[in-house]
Amino acid sequence: MNTNTDLLELSGRARIRAMVHPRQRVGLIEAGKVIGLSYPQLHRRHTTGKLDLKVRKDEFGQMYVNIDDLAAYLYPDEPEEGSKSSESPMTTAKRGPGRPRKSTEGGAK
Repeated sequence: MNTNTDLLELSGRARIRAMVHPRQRVGLIEAGKVIGLSYPQLHRRHTTGKLDLKVRKDEFGQMYVNIDDLAAYLYPDEPEEGSKSSESPMTTAKRGPGRPRKSTEGGAK
């Protein structure tokens, strides 16, 4: 693991990646420590849908968080490394339910 002096030089997403450098994912307990929540708080927020962080399950059913997802959750305004701009070129608005269907009563065509 990196020393604290190395971490102080980094900021944002690079700092999160350096904290757990060899790994690409962390469990919910360690992710909670980085975010500042306990495991029960983090798990409860995930199950109720109040957490914007993407939590995944491996083939054994263990929940984990990718490092890139964790860094993007903590620093949403910072652009990704290697991306040209932080804004997506096309943003689509969610559509409403649409027109109501015609009734089939009365012999509709």
